[in-house]
Amino acid sequence: MQRIDKMEAKEVIDFLQDKYSGIILKEVYREKTLFYNPNNILKNGVYFCTIKESDGPNDKQSNLNRENVYRLSCGVESSCYEKLFGKKPTRAKKGESINFGFDVKFDCLDVIMPHPIYAYMCWICISSPSKDRFLEFLEFVDISYNKAKLKYDKRCANLSR
Repeated sequence: MQRIDKMEAKEVIDFLQDKYSGIILKEVYREKTLFYNPNNILKNGVYFCTIKESDGPNDKQSNLNRENVYRLSCGVESSCYEKLFGKKPTRAKKGESINFGFDVKFDCLDVIMPHPIYAYMCWICISSPSKDRFLEFLEFVDISYNKAKLKYDKRCANLSR
């Protein structure tokens, strides 16, 4: 049964493109990826948010091949990640998900959780969020966007040296 208040992937992308300035959307590794790249100074810019709508060879833990299921992901600061989930895990082996030492159901919908592959880099995610949960998750997308802006500024400064 489909939730009535679930946000569609296109709706999320449109919202993010309206909210954040200087971003571009590209299809990268079977994901829709949002890059911060005002004026296209860098080749791609700095990515800060992804929307993945299908499983990949090394990323099946979220079970994204279900109808109308997608995963929204972003990277946060270490302190934010650890406040949410405790110590960040080590990198997973190819084709495996991260290991917390306890059971994590990465295929749950509308739950903010560590990213099954990139939690070691402080990435978090939510699959097929409701509108309320999406608005809650935006706090973390804001953090990721601001991190991307800082990284972008640093990369651009290094270009002019």
